[in-house]
Amino acid sequence: MKTLLALRPHARVLLLAAGLATAFAVARGQLAFDQPERHVTANPDETSLALEFPFRNTGRSVVTIKVVRTCCGCTAADFPKRTFAPGESGVVTLEFLYADLTGHQRKTVYVDTDAADAAPTALTLDVTIPERMVVAPRLLTWRRGTEPSAQTVAITVAPGEALRPTSVSCEPADVFRAELRPLAGDPQRYEVTVTPLATARPAQAMLTVHTDRPAGRAHRFRAALVVR
Repeated sequence: MKTLLALRPHARVLLLAAGLATAFAVARGQLAFDQPERHVTANPDETSLALEFPFRNTGRSVVTIKVVRTCCGCTAADFPKRTFAPGESGVVTLEFLYADLTGHQRKTVYVDTDAADAAPTALTLDVTIPERMVVAPRLLTWRRGTEPSAQTVAITVAPGEALRPTSVSCEPADVFRAELRPLAGDPQRYEVTVTPLATARPAQAMLTVHTDRPAGRAHRFRAALVVR
């Protein structure tokens, strides 16, 4: 391997320039996050979660967080302290509002600082939200002026889950009629029969499946009903 002195002049210049650039970047300061990607399973009884992303200023100068750019309205960032001296630690807290979402959700935000030539740091929430009960389909439609025939919504309770549907309702109550019944031979499966009272005019309603949970996210599940 050639030493620095054995290299040609222009090669030595390039190596020295690269070294100076690296040294300047370190001196300018940068925020090093302990774990920029977090994998978690959300509590299905809740509607949101908050996770902390600790970091430290590993450079030799002060660094200020200018902004944390979120990806959508379901994510929010909190960083009460913005400016960090060399060696100082801090934290960015991300809140994910998952409400009625289920399954696998992946959200990424970007931290912008005033460090020269520093690329934004990506922080990722990788969240699995268990489905305790699946209601499908989540939308039933009827064509205006057609026969007001019945359609069905299937309800499947997750294996090992003690949650059970207890009743159904439609809001407003004078547009559709709904009836809940268990399927014989399978305690995890139910069916809701939905019938419009009329289809002469456009109409919308929300079907709610109530459960034996008194409150929380698992208290009710919904599907939309539309005459169009």
